[in-house]
Amino acid sequence: MVEREVLLKVAEAFQQDVGYGRARLDTETRIELDLSIGDIVEIRGGKTTAATVWRAHPNDEGKKIIRIDN
Repeated sequence: MVEREVLLKVAEAFQQDVGYGRARLDTETRIELDLSIGDIVEIRGGKTTAATVWRAHPNDEGKKIIRIDN
């Protein structure tokens, strides 16, 4: 398995995503990391967690943010 890293700004999850372990990533980031919708990713910061990749909301495209519940 190839390990790839990017630096993203964390934004609050949408209410409908809370508790489901979703990570919403924009298209550019998914391509850069060679990820597909449904892939499991490790997220490292103050804590380490795993989440399932979902599409970003159209308004989040190109902003280099990841939406996860904290």
